[in-house]
Amino acid sequence: MKARDLVKRGESAVAIFTRGGHFEHDPDGSGYTGNWVINPQKKLDKVVIYKRDAAGTRHEVYVGTPVEIIDSEQEGRRQIKMVDIRLAGTTTHNWNEFTETKHGSINPIKYISDIPEDARLRQAVKSKMARQVKDAEAVRLVKGTPTVTPSQLGDWRRKLIRLLPSIDKNAMAGGEKIGRCVDRLSREGVLPREIAAMMRTITEMRNATEYQAKTLSPNEAAVVLAAWAAIQEWARTRGLNI
Repeated sequence: MKARDLVKRGESAVAIFTRGGHFEHDPDGSGYTGNWVINPQKKLDKVVIYKRDAAGTRHEVYVGTPVEIIDSEQEGRRQIKMVDIRLAGTTTHNWNEFTETKHGSINPIKYISDIPEDARLRQAVKSKMARQVKDAEAVRLVKGTPTVTPSQLGDWRRKLIRLLPSIDKNAMAGGEKIGRCVDRLSREGVLPREIAAMMRTITEMRNATEYQAKTLSPNEAAVVLAAWAAIQEWARTRGLNI
């Protein structure tokens, strides 16, 4: 059994990895997923819970119907309230095999959909139009803002420092510097190389303005603005707050 086997044609779902510590499943079939970095804008028809077996042999798989996404006591994390939770079966697949993700990927959230081809095409056209509108807005902002201030760069760097631990639990631990953290996550395949490069653009430009009193030229400002917009877009598609 794999996650996609539990999603019918036209449905969308989120698969969640858990060891069961905060997964609530009441006798009446209601419950909660526990606290996760979840995109509240995602349309979900199902929630698939992958409950890892401590022995690593047979993992329980539950399916529930989402009712609402609510804030948890942990900042930046949310819970999905569910009904009609049922045990769909067990699987011997590890998390990456179950969700058909890259070997070694540690993201505990995977969005799944089985959208008909015509609907998928309409979505692609809609997304392309949205990107074109966004690109046009970015150009307008760059033309109207020839520089990026040190304060802005410092704020973006702080947001990256808060973002990285939500991607990798060991990020920034033990005094790890942000540059080394980004490089390590890139080498380990946790961060896409192009996103890591954009994060380094933000941090290097921040260092230049902070320690060398550099003023960004309009072209440099355009690059930094585009890099930050791309990082935000990447984070949002993964349900991460930035």
